[in-house]
Amino acid sequence: MKMNLIASNDEAISLLSDKNSLIDSSIQKIEIFKENYQLCAKILVKCRNKSDYNYVILHLKSCCKISLFISEEFDFYNVENIKLKKLDNAKYYISFDPSPLSGISSEDEDVFVFSEIDVCNVA
Repeated sequence: MKMNLIASNDEAISLLSDKNSLIDSSIQKIEIFKENYQLCAKILVKCRNKSDYNYVILHLKSCCKISLFISEEFDFYNVENIKLKKLDNAKYYISFDPSPLSGISSEDEDVFVFSEIDVCNVA
């Protein structure tokens, strides 16, 4: 699988907030692993039809929180809503199942908090 870096950090947040939003996409695979003594995750996403990309990988680096709820009762994993933002402490936050509250909420599910993000196109 060949990957090409599209954007990192703040540019990645901007990229995923407009035409290439992850809403109406589907998560195909989640990998959680250690890299250089840091907790990381890679999320393979099949993008929505209107996106510039067919598939992207979100490489989340230096994760300080990963919280997932996955059940066989629900399809794995259609993204119907998303919260993606930069926090005050220079970290980033993404929830694939956010509560309706506008800010960060303890009711958000499927949460990742991390220091760096790379978005790569999968060719």
